[in-house]
Amino acid sequence: VICRDKETAMHLEHYLHLQVGIRCASFHENLSLIERDRAAAYFADAESGARALICSEIGSEGRNFQFAQHLVCYDLPKHPDLLEQRIGRLDRIGQVGVVNIHVPVAANSLEEVRFRWFHEGLNAFEMSCSIGHLLYAELGQRLHACEQSGSLSEALLHETQALYKQLSAQMDRGRDRLLEITSHDPQKAAHLIDAIVANERQSALVDFTDNLFDRLGIHTEAGSDETVILKPTENLVTGELPFLDDSGISCTFDRELALSRDDLHFLTWEHPIVREVIDVVYNSELGNAAVALIKQKSIKPGTVMVETLFTADCPAPRRLQIGRYLDQTPIRYLVTIDGRDLSSAVDCKTLTGLLTSVSPTQSAGVIRELRHSIVQTLKRLQDRATHDVIALRTYAQENIKRSLSGEAERLEALGRRNGSARRDEIDLIRQLQSESVDAVARAEPQLQGIRVVVAT
Repeated sequence: VICRDKETAMHLEHYLHLQVGIRCASFHENLSLIERDRAAAYFADAESGARALICSEIGSEGRNFQFAQHLVCYDLPKHPDLLEQRIGRLDRIGQVGVVNIHVPVAANSLEEVRFRWFHEGLNAFEMSCSIGHLLYAELGQRLHACEQSGSLSEALLHETQALYKQLSAQMDRGRDRLLEITSHDPQKAAHLIDAIVANERQSALVDFTDNLFDRLGIHTEAGSDETVILKPTENLVTGELPFLDDSGISCTFDRELALSRDDLHFLTWEHPIVREVIDVVYNSELGNAAVALIKQKSIKPGTVMVETLFTADCPAPRRLQIGRYLDQTPIRYLVTIDGRDLSSAVDCKTLTGLLTSVSPTQSAGVIRELRHSIVQTLKRLQDRATHDVIALRTYAQENIKRSLSGEAERLEALGRRNGSARRDEIDLIRQLQSESVDAVARAEPQLQGIRVVVAT
């Protein structure tokens, strides 16, 4: 429900809540931003939330309520663009139903004049009216005179309709029909959407966050309508997480639900919270060492295997984009402590499926018993990783020279032909090449994880 001013909105909310008994929330200028957020979230809760949200005119901008299908314009705004804004709170991407607009009007009133002019003159309640501001600029003063008298003149209405048709025809002639036809290919769009959905891997993300949030000290609680409430606990591993304060936040993995509710965070692999917890796992010691048991007929009991993951670590300014050239794929080794290389014989996923976890106490006992052998094995694997990283460095440096030299030569050729390439642009690319080659030369193997496996 949208009103022109906050006083009307406040009185209406009090009346509906106290006199009629309708569960509702208010949304107006006297509320703080946090209070407005809470009111919008209360209205969005389908199970136990408000049945109505009573807004002043600020409710017609910035907030999206695609989940609602009924809009009540308790009184009408002066300008047609404001009416368009009101309707746009519901009639937008994510709306799955028909938007019903309700306008209470008293006979021979200002509201009746505006309603007839918007509806009969502009068709603004049924169609998007992109030319409303032009009509208002041309006829606004005469409309105000009619509002004062409480009656819309037929002459003004007919002139509005004629001008509406004229301006609409001009807008229509300015459309590029060929561009509209060729700019959207439904089949290609469907393939693109399928590819995006597949790349999101939402089911994998749900499993990932279920396993990780609790271990990092983030409490998860199931909410209503496929939502999840995240709250930090006193055992939070990292100092703080983006958007996550003591009061918690409401999230969802469902894109359609997130589109219809502004109060929900849409959790994807790119969401700041997910990125942050991945960084915590990747850059901290959490989860980078494990001890496990394996029981297979083909493996002699007592055999000890060491599995490691190395990466080529290259400290460099972000502007160099070293990741474009230096392969960041983890380098995996699987060897027995007596030197046999099983890296190519058993992949990481297969091995993980054969393992049995052990308690921290058992793990500590295994490490104490095998510490010397494990340290010697790690030294040999560190040497192997150094050799492999040198190969990656060489390939990356060649890739940098080939890519950036080609770009510099292209610009030089353009400069000789038409002078469109500046000398400082070419010098910048040459400098970028030199800095990138030097940065890659500093890449070193970084041990990211180790797993000790004992055959039983």
